[in-house]
Amino acid sequence: VRVIEACLAVNPLTSEQLQQLILPQFQSLGLDSAQPVRAALAQVLGPVAKALGRDITQRQLLSLISDLMKDEFHDVRLNIVSHAGSICEVLSVDGLVHSLLHTIQNLIMDNHWR
Repeated sequence: VRVIEACLAVNPLTSEQLQQLILPQFQSLGLDSAQPVRAALAQVLGPVAKALGRDITQRQLLSLISDLMKDEFHDVRLNIVSHAGSICEVLSVDGLVHSLLHTIQNLIMDNHWR
């Protein structure tokens, strides 16, 4: 997962390359039993969403983003929330309101979360 972040920063992958080579792995990584794996995945979803654009992010990443925001481990949620600004830019207000707003509200109201 860290390699993806480096590739996006140094030699950006095209949207097509991300869809063909990287996205197929994301669902299994999002379900991985190891919390550090899910936390690392959450760390790169903001830059990946920017590289993919709105339509592909909505179709292929939105449910994963939502699931990671509900993860039982704080580090996973913190990493995905730290990229909320990037994700909001990609999805626009309409996409955010219909899909992630309820999840974000639950995070805000959770007294056991940072």
